[in-house]
Amino acid sequence: MEIHRLSGTAAVSSPFLQADPPSAVRLSKTLGHFVLLLETTHALEKRRKISVMSKHKFIVFLIAVAAATVNAQTPSHIGQYETSSKDTDAILQVTKDFRAALTTKDGKKLSALLLNSKILFSSPASPTRARKQKEEVDSNFDGIDAAGASGFIEFVAKSKEPIEEKFYNVKITQDRHVAWVMFDFEFLEDNKVQNYGIEAWQMLKTADDSWKILSVVWSSHGAPK
Repeated sequence: MEIHRLSGTAAVSSPFLQADPPSAVRLSKTLGHFVLLLETTHALEKRRKISVMSKHKFIVFLIAVAAATVNAQTPSHIGQYETSSKDTDAILQVTKDFRAALTTKDGKKLSALLLNSKILFSSPASPTRARKQKEEVDSNFDGIDAAGASGFIEFVAKSKEPIEEKFYNVKITQDRHVAWVMFDFEFLEDNKVQNYGIEAWQMLKTADDSWKILSVVWSSHGAPK
């Protein structure tokens, strides 16, 4: 049996159909309807794909408009910092000297990196711990360790075990004579991680053009589980 496409309809040629013309006509019409159904389905699928593509393009367009609007509302001077590679290199060197002072347990070298011994130097207590401390020990406790930098320097100098602090993902942002240093850290005693978290420094370029640590604040998670 042979089927021929003729202008969107199907004509069937068969010796059996020649013997029964009405049956041939019915089969021809059925095949014609089937072909028409296939063409209609294909057209709908094509339209659906075009609709999906148009939707995606519209979403991209909206995002572009939103971004342009935000940019238009942000003054051009925002995000323009006065920085130099010389300063950022000097700041990075402070982070290296800080780590070296810990591993060598050199309290004097560590203290020389700070603006003074009274800077903010703390891992603030959680609200739960602060409430407990206020209720049970010190009604004036504000969550900041009173020992500060001096307590840490003394701990470093008198530590019996090897100590080390590892810095990861160090990010330095400098604007003229002030800078911010943020990184992930691990603190190790006897080669074992005892604490980890995020640490942030504020730094200041002093009158002698040296960079000093103005504050140190970090989060504490304890030893990894």
